[in-house]
Amino acid sequence: MKTKKIRLITQLFFAVVIALINCGCQYADRGKNKVYQVALLQSLTLGEYDGSITVGELKKHGDVGIGTFDGVNGELIMTDGQVYQALGNGKVVIAADDETVPFATVGYFNPDTEIIDFHARNLDTIKNELNSLVKKSGKNQFFFVKITGEFANMMVRSELKQKKPYKPLDVALKTDQREFEYKRIKGTIIGIYCPDYMGTLNAAGWHFHFISEDFQKGGHVIGMKGFSGKIALDKISRFEMFCPDTDTFNRKDLSTNQTERIKKVEQGTK
Repeated sequence: MKTKKIRLITQLFFAVVIALINCGCQYADRGKNKVYQVALLQSLTLGEYDGSITVGELKKHGDVGIGTFDGVNGELIMTDGQVYQALGNGKVVIAADDETVPFATVGYFNPDTEIIDFHARNLDTIKNELNSLVKKSGKNQFFFVKITGEFANMMVRSELKQKKPYKPLDVALKTDQREFEYKRIKGTIIGIYCPDYMGTLNAAGWHFHFISEDFQKGGHVIGMKGFSGKIALDKISRFEMFCPDTDTFNRKDLSTNQTERIKKVEQGTK
């Protein structure tokens, strides 16, 4: 009888352990199917450039993503868990873990859709294909994308670090935006798609950054011609946002319509 009781207790113990492990795995998987956003694109557009979390902390929330750095000191590109900083002078460096970030969107990349052999005339061709995939999968979800291959022509921008008092981003870019054009370059576009209802928290639609294969060139994509390579798309069903609890952030009027300013910023027009 004692042997049976011991066996039953042992079986129950292992059943509980397995259940707890499975539960933990489920929560871990849920945590990886998430967009993590630092602040709002709208707050950045209004001149909220002070970094609020570190690059090291950002890495805890994903292995792919885009954003910028304290003082809008270049463009942030995260891929395969590494964070790169495309500076206003055209150089790309690995961002230090203690560098701070005022705005970013990151997540863990687990593609569920791939197109192995894809060719595109320009950025609009790529967007049309991506929009078609999004429509089939669910346009009210979030998506990360990696577009990897060779580009006949890649046009990117970055910007010089801003000094206080900060100007709105579209005003700052009129003088401090720097544009770079690269021919026959291999690399990856990292992009995020935000559904239309996110228009007051981020830019609805697609937002792209580029990093070259040798990690020496990159920036915010403002144009592209001639692509051949692979598209990998990951649908994300959860969203989390970190709001900086600072005096400047709390005083910003984030209810104002930033649509036109965001359009200028995204298109890279001066």
